[in-house]
Amino acid sequence: MSDGANPVSHGLSALKLARTLLVVNFILLAALIGPGRSHKLYSEGRKLGVAHVIVHSLQFWFVASTILTVALVVRILISKSEMWRAQRLTKLDWALFLGWIFVVTILCLFAFMMGMGG
Repeated sequence: MSDGANPVSHGLSALKLARTLLVVNFILLAALIGPGRSHKLYSEGRKLGVAHVIVHSLQFWFVASTILTVALVVRILISKSEMWRAQRLTKLDWALFLGWIFVVTILCLFAFMMGMGG
């Protein structure tokens, strides 16, 4: 390698990034649908004029981070290079990844059934 970087560190950083994105997604989702007065929070945000910015930012975050996480996991799985295959996905990684994909699927189906699909 010309830059002298350790190939194992690149593989681990990709795996850490995927884990971090998944954990942050679960935390944000729990904060959005968890107990509390989300309608009151949204109403206050509308009064301040930031509700639409927050809603669109969260939508972008969830879509972009899910796409990035899927791309990282697929890259780790199919790569022949030692840089990406430095560490195999653990049971925790699989649980986070498949759990997130399951939750996203269920939420999309729920939104479609409630008539929010378009």
